[in-house]
Amino acid sequence: MVESYRDGKWAAFRKRIFGKRPSTIIFNVVLYVVFTLIAFCTLYPFLHVVIESLKSVIPTDTGIPKYTYNLTAYLAVFKTNGLMWSFLWSIIVVVVSVVTHVFFCMLTAYPLSKKQLKGRMFFLLYVLITMMFSGGLIPFYMLIQDLNLMDNPLVYILPGLVSAFDVIIAKNFLQGIPRDLEESAKLDGASDYKIFFRIYMPLSLPIMATLALWCGVGKWNDWMTGVLYMANSPDLQLIQNYLRRMLIDTTSSSVGGVGDIEIKNMAASVQMATIVVGTLPIVLIYPFVQKYFVKGVILGSIKG
Repeated sequence: MVESYRDGKWAAFRKRIFGKRPSTIIFNVVLYVVFTLIAFCTLYPFLHVVIESLKSVIPTDTGIPKYTYNLTAYLAVFKTNGLMWSFLWSIIVVVVSVVTHVFFCMLTAYPLSKKQLKGRMFFLLYVLITMMFSGGLIPFYMLIQDLNLMDNPLVYILPGLVSAFDVIIAKNFLQGIPRDLEESAKLDGASDYKIFFRIYMPLSLPIMATLALWCGVGKWNDWMTGVLYMANSPDLQLIQNYLRRMLIDTTSSSVGGVGDIEIKNMAASVQMATIVVGTLPIVLIYPFVQKYFVKGVILGSIKG
């Protein structure tokens, strides 16, 4: 009786997963195999990096190296002078950039979502033109110089304060919020600012989380800004610039007091450990904003 019960449970599970008809079963099996291969191809590089970061080489008299797995490479990375400050400074820049970017994008998108705004099409066209045309790197570099933002921490925040693409996505999302809420608030005497902060902002958490994720990942992975505009201020460069310098200097210098011979033996492990350190914060944050991210992208893209 127990076996028949287990067989019935297994049959019900199999039908729920693979279907009942032979054609449906074949299709689902092929689909699962394809997506399993895609998942493996996606996850394998990350697993390879983590495994290699834990690998340490033990020199032997025979010339055949032995491998062991420990946290030596991570200890060498975190013993490096300046890493923790670079990590903390990057967090400060990301938090300030995300807060200001999301706020000003929402503030720009709110009036553009109102069809009664005079000159609305002109402003929308003005925003769209900035998405299609760019002056290029050299004019932008000259602009940063003229604004006195060279070796200035504000260069991480001001140029990316508003994004045309993010404004359009936020505008489409705000247009999907029922106007009845706004009309009811106006009947109660609420101003446009009160409506924006008390009604639209709380209802826009999905799109705000989406914009925050885009901005946060972009700022965390940004290394070009430090190379071009903060070259004379290495202490104010972000974590990616610091890790880049570590990757370059790994094979030629000691890290955190580790001897030259040992660091050369575990150079690859240190490089992989720096990659994990630079990637881990985003990987840990993403699961908490994933549900808002998916909802915000879908709603922000389908509304007219």
